[in-house]
Amino acid sequence: MPPGRPVSRRRPARLRRLLDTREGGGALPGFYYATVLADYGAAANPHVKALAVNITAVDPQQGGYLTAWSGEHGLPDSSTLNFKPRTVVPNFAIVPAAPCTVVPQCAGIPSIAILNASGGATHIVVDVVGFYDDATLGGGLRFHPLNPTRITDTREGLGAPGVLTGGSTTTITAPGQVATAGTVALVANVTGVDPSNATYLTVWPAGRQRPTASTLNLTPHEVRSNASIVLLNGDKRFNVYNAAWNVHLVLDVAGTLDRYPYPLPPAAAGTTSSAAPAMKQPPTPGVPLVRPLP
Repeated sequence: MPPGRPVSRRRPARLRRLLDTREGGGALPGFYYATVLADYGAAANPHVKALAVNITAVDPQQGGYLTAWSGEHGLPDSSTLNFKPRTVVPNFAIVPAAPCTVVPQCAGIPSIAILNASGGATHIVVDVVGFYDDATLGGGLRFHPLNPTRITDTREGLGAPGVLTGGSTTTITAPGQVATAGTVALVANVTGVDPSNATYLTVWPAGRQRPTASTLNLTPHEVRSNASIVLLNGDKRFNVYNAAWNVHLVLDVAGTLDRYPYPLPPAAAGTTSSAAPAMKQPPTPGVPLVRPLP
């Protein structure tokens, strides 16, 4: 694909929580699915083709799995994350989006569907990192794959001086071997190693307020990882917050998302600056629409 004519471009945003059933609506029953909305405004909504989200199952009553999809064209034969009873399990996913058609009030708003494929209820948390458009909005970021590169291993003092203590925030600088002047985010695997007790990690750009979202949830003395899009500040720095106890951190970078001077495709020649605020704003969550699987 020529570099000036990508199929889609990714647009990062401030990490935003779209759904937390613990704060309203109650746990999602077994074999029900929720339609989750991400309203970016009238200028951007028609162009949103996929959402980059972190999906977390919280305290499921029974073992099972979640499946995330556009809500169209039938249910896929795959899981987005698998869980055991009474656990907290996150997973990062890029999920195709479709305009909502469930009720008139949501018409045209980008949405994804999440099915609880288990015999018991589970709480669900959905945090959105950004969206992919149809290459007609202009701008956006370009993905550059890298050979997996380890930039942080607190067991060896790489990237950070030592173990992450409870309630602490560690600031890490992305090295020049992975981050160039135009790098906006890292595509990385974030791993927690041997936490002394249950905790969670949150990763976000340095200099900004910590979001109310977790990147990785951990149980005592395990090794668990989750893919993440790690947003950087202008100095190529990001923060890692450890909620409790002690845990080691390993971070491996598989690629970057960089600014690139894309020429607009002909179809987008009429795009005006009025679309810019909608593209830059975080999405407005809507009330999740919960229905049983047909």
